[in-house]
Order: sequence, then structure tokens, then C-alpha cells
Amino acid sequence: MKNTSNALRRVMSVVLVFAMMFTSMPTGALAEDVVDPVPSTTAAEPAASETTEPTTPEPASSEAVPAANSAVLPANDGDPAPVTFTVTFVANGETLVTQTIQQGGSAVAPDAPLVSGQRFVRWDTDFTNVQSDLTVTAVYEAITAKNMTVEYRYSDGTQAAPSHVEQAVVGEPFHKTVPSPALDGFTPDKAEVVFAVESVTEDLTVVVTYSGAARNYTVKHLFQNVEGTAYAEDEALRETLEGTTGLDTAAQAKTVEGFTALPITQVKVASSGETVVEVKYDRNSYLLTWNTDGGSYIEPQMLKYGAAVSAPADPTKVGYTFAGWDSVPETMPAAATTVTAQWANATQASYQVVYWGENLTGGYDYLYADKATGAVGGNIPYSTSLTASRMPQGLEAAGFELDSAKSAGNVEITADGSAVKNVYFSRKTFTVTFYLYEKSGWFGGDWKEQSDLTISAKYGEDVSAQWNDSAHSRYMWYETSSLKTSIGGMKAMPAENLNRYGDTTRTVKIYYKTQTISGYGYDTYMEGVLPSGWTINEGDIIEIEGFTYERMNKNERTLYYTRNSYNVVFQNCTGVSQKSLKFGTSLSSAKPADSSVGRPVGMDSDYVFMGWYFDPAFQTPVDWSSTMPARNLQVYAKWAKPDYTVSFNTHGADTETPAPIGVAKYDTIEDQMPADPTREGYVFAGWYTDEAYTVPFVATQQIVRNLTLHAKWTRTDSCTYVIVAKDTEGNELKRVDGSEVEVGASVTVNAPVIDGYQAQQSSQNVKILDDGQEVVFVYDKLQNWTATVHHYIEGTTEKVAEDVIRSDLTVNSLLVYSATVSGYELAEGTSYVQTATRENSEITFYYKKIADSAYTVNHYYGSNASLTETVTGTAKAGSLVTADVINKAGYTCVTSGAALSAYVAKDGSTVINVYYAANDQTYSVYYYLEGTETPVPGTTAKENVSAKFDETVTETAPAVTGYTVAGDSTMSITVGADNAANKIVFYYTVNSYPLNITYKYADDVPDAALRGQKAAEPVSRDIAFGAPYSVASPLIPGYTASVAAVAGTMAENGVTVEVVYRAATDTAYTVKHMLQDVTGDGYTEDAAARQTLHGTTGADTNAAAKSYEGFTAQAVVQQAIAADGSTVVEIKYDRNSYEVTYAYVGTAPAGASALPEKATVKYGAPVAVAAAATAPG
Repeated sequence: MKNTSNALRRVMSVVLVFAMMFTSMPTGALAEDVVDPVPSTTAAEPAASETTEPTTPEPASSEAVPAANSAVLPANDGDPAPVTFTVTFVANGETLVTQTIQQGGSAVAPDAPLVSGQRFVRWDTDFTNVQSDLTVTAVYEAITAKNMTVEYRYSDGTQAAPSHVEQAVVGEPFHKTVPSPALDGFTPDKAEVVFAVESVTEDLTVVVTYSGAARNYTVKHLFQNVEGTAYAEDEALRETLEGTTGLDTAAQAKTVEGFTALPITQVKVASSGETVVEVKYDRNSYLLTWNTDGGSYIEPQMLKYGAAVSAPADPTKVGYTFAGWDSVPETMPAAATTVTAQWANATQASYQVVYWGENLTGGYDYLYADKATGAVGGNIPYSTSLTASRMPQGLEAAGFELDSAKSAGNVEITADGSAVKNVYFSRKTFTVTFYLYEKSGWFGGDWKEQSDLTISAKYGEDVSAQWNDSAHSRYMWYETSSLKTSIGGMKAMPAENLNRYGDTTRTVKIYYKTQTISGYGYDTYMEGVLPSGWTINEGDIIEIEGFTYERMNKNERTLYYTRNSYNVVFQNCTGVSQKSLKFGTSLSSAKPADSSVGRPVGMDSDYVFMGWYFDPAFQTPVDWSSTMPARNLQVYAKWAKPDYTVSFNTHGADTETPAPIGVAKYDTIEDQMPADPTREGYVFAGWYTDEAYTVPFVATQQIVRNLTLHAKWTRTDSCTYVIVAKDTEGNELKRVDGSEVEVGASVTVNAPVIDGYQAQQSSQNVKILDDGQEVVFVYDKLQNWTATVHHYIEGTTEKVAEDVIRSDLTVNSLLVYSATVSGYELAEGTSYVQTATRENSEITFYYKKIADSAYTVNHYYGSNASLTETVTGTAKAGSLVTADVINKAGYTCVTSGAALSAYVAKDGSTVINVYYAANDQTYSVYYYLEGTETPVPGTTAKENVSAKFDETVTETAPAVTGYTVAGDSTMSITVGADNAANKIVFYYTVNSYPLNITYKYADDVPDAALRGQKAAEPVSRDIAFGAPYSVASPLIPGYTASVAAVAGTMAENGVTVEVVYRAATDTAYTVKHMLQDVTGDGYTEDAAARQTLHGTTGADTNAAAKSYEGFTAQAVVQQAIAADGSTVVEIKYDRNSYEVTYAYVGTAPAGASALPEKATVKYGAPVAVAAAATAPG
């Protein structure tokens, strides 16, 4: 198959061959070769100034080609006749092909023929989605050329010889070697000029310079030192250049990284050979930015290139550990450089625990705080009790207890050190218990608690109202029951429980007086009582918040208290001394002026004072309108980063000045930078931090002060110069507008090419100062020559078109083009354009007949449209071809009718795609117990699932409670033609789960030793999922199991049961009643009175003594009831003793014997009667 671009170029009609080079058009233009049918031998020489701008040649294959299967086709059998339209392709006045296209289809463009001196560009009408008859015409453009010029100059810039000029086709390669002419006494710097251009795009000029007497001169390159104080030569760059005596040196500055060359002062080359030119370079300065990535700020630096770079002190960043800089250069590089801090996450961080105590108004006051360090991510530990030594003055730790609810919840230690755990303590409640003495009998009695007088209050709470009420005032109260120290009064509840002992003694008033705030005089604070006749003493001294006992006046029964002063201490600041305030004084008198509050050591001087707080975590602000409490105060100054403003000065921009940007210190405005401003006649060159434009602003730099950014501008004022060509007699040959350049710019202007003339200078370096400034070139006239062009059949001298002859040529070269010959194209290796020169003025084009074009048929199978077979063929470009359908097992062709045909494109791009669908099939999925075809409970087979032939299907076994897939849980098969064989089977095994039973005694059994203890050995068994189980609970005498048996069906993940044994409530025990023998030596059971009682195992018996005449029961010793019913309780009864007393009845006769002594006899014992009494008579 032929390359389309070559083929198109070869299908030229012979019609335009004749006399194509004998028109009166310019010889330098491509259209010169489009000739009349009659040859001509006299044609005027063209003007060089008519050379046009280049255009890249387009191959003729670039015409639109429809997608595969989009051509016009006959209707399918049985379909209604389609609507069609005629599309006619025309080129160079000839009809190329006519196609019939179905409505909505696309035509296939034929090869556009070559037209001599022109290039095919496009078809003028879209021929896709055809909706009407169309005529599509080829559009051409003239082929252009560029001049390849060699200029010959003396070393002072004057012309040494006529320039050598050849034409080259734009977009084509140009290879040529041009020898330099010999000039007596001078030496060219190039013996020859070699043009090796692969694709011509522009005019190209090479200058060959001829030198006279040569002398060497030295160029030294001197570089500014880092200090900027001197220049030193880099001897490695020293150059020895060759110049011409009497001409200026041509020293050139080098491009050296980090330096800018100063203007060079050229000097004349001396004949001595000792000429030296110095080229000086200033050292550039660049901005070095220390990007701390959110850490502490480091000021950027402007450093000269090569200056030593020293890393600053390590920055800090809360929550991170500094891990170094990413790369600190040893010396300043030749570019703005940013060095970025590297950080590692802190593993340890500080935190605070703030302890708060309940006040008497319902809120909480700051007590003290702990700062510590812990592992990031861990919970903040804290104390659940208060430390007495750290309590504020006037408060006792014993008066507080942890408020668990309010303190609940963990606080995680954060890397930034900001974590705070607040721990709250509520005031404990204490009690004053009152006792009164109650008599019993004549002399006995005891102190009895008077519950109706009890006072309960929170620590520190004022209880004076209750103390002084009528119920309490009826008595005089004392510290102890000895009634030696009286209590004159009570104000605040102390941090302990108290006992007070009362008496109905007559009392008198005592007085408590406190010092006034002014310090002059006393006010009665409260009244108390004192037993009448007593004098006040230490027992009457009470604690009064904010005051200290001073003295007592016993005569006036008055106690005096001095008003305390406390300190206000100012923390987290400097320059503020502590203030002493009397209790109750307004806090405002201690508030320092904001202007006097100094920042703490190490804090930036511009941080802003934000007020005072009672705690270091800044949670509770100080209320300066409140009064001084009865304790020292610590208040903490809060500080905040200042806000700064970045303003913009656009210095004359046409656009609106950007609004100022507010930013907190150390933040950047990288994400808020405004759009670049614009200004007519200028180019925006960036923002600078100073009006001298010495320090560029970097958007990532941290803002540490108010800043005004200045817009830097570069002028773009421009003007246009004019190029004027004149002959040696001063006649104007040509006038050309030059480029638009910046005012004052030095530009190099090239001489335009004029056929038949040679510029004495190919270019000039001119400083342009105004519009219309003329740059004049002088030209010499050149000699003429003739070119001949032949058109032959490949390998022969047989003509396919007449020769073309061009005479009176003045250019060094002329482009000539192939002819248009019907049915032929250019032979391989023959370009459609060639160059005739003075030396090679005879050009031959070779042709061959046009061949058929290739097309492709692709056969795609299955849902993925996989390409499995490709068939190729050839046919005439623009003809209609139809694909043959292939019969393939398992597939059915789904492409038919119009889609099977297409018109053949010249470039071989025609493709017909034939698609085959896979046949419908089914497959099934089953779930069986392993080793069987028994379905797994809870599953449903998937049968006759739709699929395509040869499709790979994948199934995943579902999760089934109590069962595990045996083997792979995912399986795949390739669907075949036998549906019954398309089967996936998953097998499952049944799971076993543990049955765990433990036996324990209940936590509330009477026997403390058994509470919660193991009652019997645990049971552990594995049981298949869904299987029944039943385990009888062991029998334990005296105890009852919570369940008689653990039974059920095994569930997923197993069963755990705890059987609890509780004490039996009907356990028997025996009660024996033992009566003391008459002798007192032992005890004998009253068997008739024996009792069998019942109680709870492990609990104490409930035996009770009986009432026996003549006996007294001993204290009953109860016993724990044994589980086996063996418990026996013996109640012993001691036999009472009684007195036997002897007495005379009536009046004893005189002389009667003395009465016998009394006798003591146990109950029931025999009584030994004394001898009978005697009396005289």
C-alpha cells in the first residue's frame, strides 16, 4: 500500500503540464510552475520581493475519512428503501468521484490530485452526516519558499563578495554545501558553508567573514567578590581571541551562574599583540527563605551568590520535635532558595490539670494547677484529692471532696501541649451535734443527743443564723461535757464535725467586732452569749473569714478582729508588682494599667495583651468589679499574636489596587495573593518589599510586620522601523516594514532578498529610537541563467508531459514542481518539488501509474469485542467493498446489511468491523453439606443463571450461620455449550461451639467465706451448632441452684452459663435447754423442751431462752447454721439461789436463844433447818 502523501502528489493531471514555467508570474513563487497548455520560452524574471511567508505542506491524506462502516450501503433485505444523496468530489475543475450516501452517513474522500505549485489544504464542505446532495471541492494554497543565504563580509562588516542565495521549500529538507570564494590576501573563517536543514521554516543567513592581518588579544573575565568590594579574574575563563589590527575587539560576556555582566568597553586591536579587554561581572543577590512550616519565625535573608550560609538557631513548633532542615546549602545558590524545616511528631507533650473548688455561691474557684509531660495520645492523669500545702490561704483541703460527675471523662494529651483537664471538688457537708444532760434518778443521768438542734452545712457556710435562733439560744454551749470552756458564737462551718454540750445557765451577750475597711474603728460583726458571771476567754474566739483575732475586752465582753490583707500576684508578665488589698476592698484598686503590663521573657515584643484570668488555662476572666476575697490571688495575663496588614502599591497600574490583607503574625498570604496587575505599555515584573525593588516578596514568607508590597514594571513602549533597499545608484528597489520593537532596543536587521540583486550587507545592528526609522541596504545587480524541466515515465525518457524551460533567471536557485498527469503518480524517490541551480539547471521528474488502495475487515467476537481475525484486501480508491461473514461455533453474527460495506479510502484507512455475539447459556450454583448432596440449611440454590457462551463467571459462597465453607469460598467456571455441565458446587462443614458452665455461690450467702466462690467444678464441652444439650446442676446440701439443669440448643459462637447457688432457708437445727444441776456441777437437758427449728444455711440461729421457775437463762450463744442440719444450740439455765432467814414470831421470850444465821440455798436443794430455838421456861 502506498504512502498517501506520495500517492496524492503523484496523481497529477497532465493538463497543467504544458508551458507551466513560461508565464509572466515571478519565478521565485511556486505558482510560476502552473503553466499554460502552450509552452512558452520567454518569461519575465520575477522580483525577489514577492517571496511569500512559508506554510507547512500538508499530505493529501489529511482529508476527512469517515469512521469504519459509515459508508453508503444498500438496504438490508426486507428493510424500507433508505433515503440517499449524491456526494460529488471536485478538484482543479475536474470531477474525481461521485458517491451515493445514505442519509446521516459520511462520504469517503478520494485522493486530491496534485496541482503544480500548490498544496492541498482541505475540502470546502463537511461530508459527514449527509442530509442533502453535495458538491465537495478541494481547496489549495500556493507553496512558499524561504531564502538560504550566505553573506561574505570583511571583518569590519563591509561586503567582500556577492551573497549566495538559494530557495528552499517551506516544510521540506534543504541540504547543500556552498564553498567560500577565494579572495586574494584574505582568509575566510569558513572554507565552506553546509546547510543541513531537515524542515525549512524561515529564511536562513550564514555570514562568512574574511580577515586581514591577524593579531591575538586577551579577554579577562573578572568577578565581584562576596563582599562587593573588588573584582578578581577567573583565570580559567581567560580567552585569547584573534582580531584584526585597527578593528574593535569583539569580546563577549559569558553566561555565568550567579553573576550579571556589566557593559563591555571594546578597544582597538593593537599591533603589539598586547591588547587586553576586561569583562566585569557583578555578583547577584538572592532571597534565602527559612520556611519553618508553622514553627517559630526566622527572618529571610538577601545573600550574594556564593556567600556562606549559616543555619539559624533551631526553630520550635508546639507538638513537634525539630528534625533539621531539608537541605542547607553551604553557600548561596544562584536562585531564590527556600530551606524547609523538617519536623517529627512529638511523642511527649505538656498538659495541665486545673483543680477547682466549689465556692459558696454555686460556682467554682481556681485552687491551683499542675503542669506535667506525658505520652501524646494518652489520658491526662490527675489526683482525686487535694494537697493541703497547695491550697489557697483560708481554705482547707479537708473541706473538699471530688465531684466525680463533674470531673468525669478523660482528656487526651495532644501534641500541641494545649490539653487541659479540669478537676472539680465540691464542699463537704459537716455537722454540729448538740447534747443536753438528762437526769436519771436522784443522782444518775447522761448526755443525750438533741437531733432537732443538729446543724448540717457545707464547709465554710454561714451558720450563725441557726446558731442564734431561739431553739439554740436557750442554752449556753460548751466545747466539752465538762462545761469548762463556753462557746460564745459560731459563724462559718469548719472542715470537721463538732460536738457541743448545752446548759440552761443564765447568759449574757458578748460582741464580735471587725475592723473597718478604712482601718479606723470597728463595726459589730455579730453577737454571742456567755454564761452569766463568766468572763470571755479563748473558747469564745471564733474564726471570721477575712479577719484575724486581735484582742478581747473582758469588761465589755467584746472580741476585736483585725481586717486581713491579701496579695494579688500577677503571673505570665513582667513589670507588674504584686498588690496587697484588704479583705473586701474592690479588686479594681489593684488592677494595673494595661500599658504597664510587660510581656513575659521570651515572648515577641508585639504580642497583644488580652486581659487577666484567674487560671493559667485562661478559662475564667477576672471580674475587677468584685471585692478581694479572704485569700491571696494569682491572676494570669493572656497574650495573643498581633494582626498585621499587607497593603499594595501598584505604582500606576490600570487595574484596581488590591484590597489590604489582614493576617496574623507568622501566617502567610500565599492563598490570598491578588491577581497580577496590568499597566498599558508595561509588563508586571513581580512584587517587592521595598520601593528600590531590591528584595522580592515570596508568597510563602511569614508576615511579621505591616508590609507594603510594591509592583515592579518593565516598559514595553514600542515602535516600527522601515527597511529600504537601494541599488548602487541610489534608486529605491524595495521598501519593507520591519518589526515592532521596544524603544531604544538594539536589533539586528537582515537585508531582504531581491531577485537579480545582491545586498552588500546581509544584516545591520541598529538602535531603534523612533517609528519609521529607515534602515538602508545597498544592492549590486547579478547575472542571468536558464532552467529546463523534464517529465518522464519511470526508467525511461518517454515524456508524459512537455518540457518546461525558464530563462533570464538571476537567483542562485529556482524551485520547480511536478506536473499533473492523469492516472499517474510520482515514482518512488522523486519529490514533487526540486531545485534548479546555476550549476544544475536541468531537472527531471519520474512518474508511474496509480495503484489500488488497501482496506481491512476486522471480526470481533463476544461481549468484550475481542479481535480474533483480520482480513485485508485492495480495491480502487472510492469503490465500494463488502465483507464476508465467518461462521464460528458458539457465536452469531450481529452485523448485517449496510454495516458490512464501505467505500475504500486512498490512504488505506478503510476499516469494516464485523461483530459476533456469544450465544445465551445458563449455569447453576449449589450449596451442599460436605460429602453429601444435602443442601445446607438456610441456603437456596441458584439455578439457570443467564450467561454468555465462553464467559467466565465467578460466584462467592454466602456466609451461613453455624457453617464454614470447605475449600475456596470463591469459584469460577467458563460457560460452555452444555448447560447441565455449567455447575458450581460449594461444600460446607457444620461448626462446633463451646458450652461453658460455671458454678458459684451467690454474693449474698450468709457464709462470707463462700460468697462468690466456686461451688462445683465447671463444665466445658464442644457441641455441634443446632444440637440440643442438657446438663444437670450438682446437688449441694443446704444450697439451691438457680437452675436445676442447663439445657437448650447450641447457638452460634457458643453458650456460657453461670449457675448460682443460694443458701436454703429451711435448714434444720436443734435447740437444747440445759438446766443446772442442784449441785451446780453440771447441766442436764430438759429433753421434753428440745426444739427443732429452721433457718438459712450459714446464717445465725435464732434460738430463744424459755422461762423456768427458779432458773435464770444465760445469754444465748447463736451459731452459724450448718448446711447438713447438724447445728445444735445449747441454752444453759443457772439455778437461782435463795436466802433462808430465821425470825421469831411476835415477841421472843426473855432469855430466848439467838437467831440462827441466814442460809443461802439453791432452788430445789434440800434445806438444812437450824436447831430449835430455846428459851427459859
